[in-house]
Amino acid sequence: SSWNAEFQKELSEIAGVPAISTSGAMAEALKLNNVRKVDVVTPYVETTNERLRRYLEGEGITVNNLGTFDMLDMFDHARIQPTDVYQKVMETVTDEADAVFIACTQVRALEIVDLLEKDLRKPVFSANQASFWKVFDTLGIDPKLDNHGDLIRSLGKPKLDVSPANRKSA
Repeated sequence: SSWNAEFQKELSEIAGVPAISTSGAMAEALKLNNVRKVDVVTPYVETTNERLRRYLEGEGITVNNLGTFDMLDMFDHARIQPTDVYQKVMETVTDEADAVFIACTQVRALEIVDLLEKDLRKPVFSANQASFWKVFDTLGIDPKLDNHGDLIRSLGKPKLDVSPANRKSA
């Protein structure tokens, strides 16, 4: 959304280097992968879940189903085990969604993204994965990591230029 773009611009100007945000990276990763409908897993309480839902909808992405651990204390978010995250995703995922997004940078999801993608046969994104992807992409670095999901693996592949100037007229 515009507030996120403005926030990143101001932070970049202050720091003198490019700035990214996790929410911006999340939305960009989902849109780049043509995700229009997403199932979401969060550790958050309902108020925060609603903010996340509104943000994604503002970016043109529908939250199809949302599963939550419903934890108010942010320190509890870091105590959630990857096996619990896996189980919550399996309880939340639907056939209708294009992908799954696991929210919160404190949730240990990065280590199970590959397993979930294999088991679900659909893209799975996490907050940390999207953030790392955006940092590497911004810096033009391919970390050559093969075990953190297709989003990270995409860094080593050439990008498609779909700009109007590059499209061939029929």
